[in-house]
Amino acid sequence: MRAVRLYAPGDMRFEEAPRPEPGPGEVLIRVRAAGLCRSDIHFYLGHLGPLAKSPVIMGHEGAGVVEEVGPGVEDLSEGDKVCVHYVLSCWECEYCLTGRDNICERIRCLGFEEDGTFAEYVRIPARNAVKVEGPVPFDQLAITGCAVVTPFHAARMAGLKPGESVAVFGIGGVGIHALQVAKLFGASRLIAIDIADYKLRVAEEVGADLAVNAVSEDPIEAIRRGTGGRGVDVCFVCVGARKAVEQALRCVKTGGRVILVGYCTQPIQVDAMDFLSRELQLRTSIEHTLSDLRTVVGLVEKGLLDPSLAITHRLPLGRVEEAFSMMEEGKGEPIKIVLMP
Repeated sequence: MRAVRLYAPGDMRFEEAPRPEPGPGEVLIRVRAAGLCRSDIHFYLGHLGPLAKSPVIMGHEGAGVVEEVGPGVEDLSEGDKVCVHYVLSCWECEYCLTGRDNICERIRCLGFEEDGTFAEYVRIPARNAVKVEGPVPFDQLAITGCAVVTPFHAARMAGLKPGESVAVFGIGGVGIHALQVAKLFGASRLIAIDIADYKLRVAEEVGADLAVNAVSEDPIEAIRRGTGGRGVDVCFVCVGARKAVEQALRCVKTGGRVILVGYCTQPIQVDAMDFLSRELQLRTSIEHTLSDLRTVVGLVEKGLLDPSLAITHRLPLGRVEEAFSMMEEGKGEPIKIVLMP
């Protein structure tokens, strides 16, 4: 099969690779679409350190059709349409047994520690193939497995309640869907912050009440003005920028919550007295659970979440280097790029 393998930071090759065979309890998926995520770029550039290994076939967002089932698989059949759950959990540790399989003690992820979805075929445990009954296109289903479900998990971690105001820093694939998820959870006011006007236009299309370009205006002041001086109840930081995290802590109201979603590799500075005196909460959200993905796939099937609004480009898998370049440099105004094996 054809696949994209990373050998070392900056050394990515589109090449021939052996087609995997499913073992007991596993299925082989014919990949029909694979989303390019910002974390794939972090991995490619060597920013994830011990969180990833190489050589490995890249890619974690994916959707396709069951090609072959291994011994003991009963709930899936050849031809089933599935969304790939890229988080490989042990299902035996304390966290897995209490519904927190996203922080499994022995967690491994497709595309980072195990061969992933930037290939014609991917082998996964049968439980990681979420069956889809509705007519959701493969490209939308592929990004549902990360860009859509990640902010859903973050909203749960935030304890987001109807009527609360929300700000989202970073309107990429995750941020666009964070706005949709917040709206679905009943947020009363949505504020989008980014440095690219084209992303802010899309944010307005999905329901943002206020779009703020952090280059042309101070987002803290803009959010204060937009909330009558109080600040927002909840702020999701969907970009890995230290400045965004520090600004988020200053734009939530007293008692507000900041949720870190994007990978931030730099130390952040916190005004400890302000943090303490206003009883702020800084929380983190990583990956998502299998239960989250099953729920979100159902919401997408019902049309309650729309992944199509984030997809700006579709490219053949062999043009993966061009896709990475587009994302890194912002060429062609990309939000989500989907690779088609």
